[in-house]
Amino acid sequence: MNLIKNPTSGRRESWTVKAPQSSFSDGWYYSDNDNTAVKANGDGTMDMWVKNNQLGIAYLYQPVQTVPGHRYQFTATVSDRGNGKYAVLASNNSPNTGLGGTGGWQLPGNASVNFTAISRSSVINLNASSQSATAAGNTRFSNVKLVDLTELWICGLKITNWELLIYTNLYKHGNNQRINLLLR
Repeated sequence: MNLIKNPTSGRRESWTVKAPQSSFSDGWYYSDNDNTAVKANGDGTMDMWVKNNQLGIAYLYQPVQTVPGHRYQFTATVSDRGNGKYAVLASNNSPNTGLGGTGGWQLPGNASVNFTAISRSSVINLNASSQSATAAGNTRFSNVKLVDLTELWICGLKITNWELLIYTNLYKHGNNQRINLLLR
């Protein structure tokens, strides 16, 4: 089960722009004196634009409910819409408590961040900037997903990623076989 609210980016309502919004035009939410902007496209994608890497970074974040000690994986497809780069950070409620990230700026591709929660709420931070000091950069996020990787064993039931797998043993000609039934 995806823990991200509004993963299809139909509207920006579940995501928060870190800098105060200064204007809105053609679906773009501009911040940092109109040097950065974000746009929910309504088709499962979110664009993040920056005038250049000297003038700012586009930030979006979303708090998510987590269970302390559980392992989580954030994934997204990141596309270059023109000179863009990105970074993803999973943090505790404090932005100063990083739990995992992409390890700095990355060129567009598949983003994947694993982390272990230390509180009942964690924050997923999406950051975008330009690859250049003189040109704008535009980065697109899609297929945004956060899943709990922790496995729970309850009375012979194995719950992984909140999907239930029921295991049973069949004995045929002395062989022990396992049957997986996936219930959603």
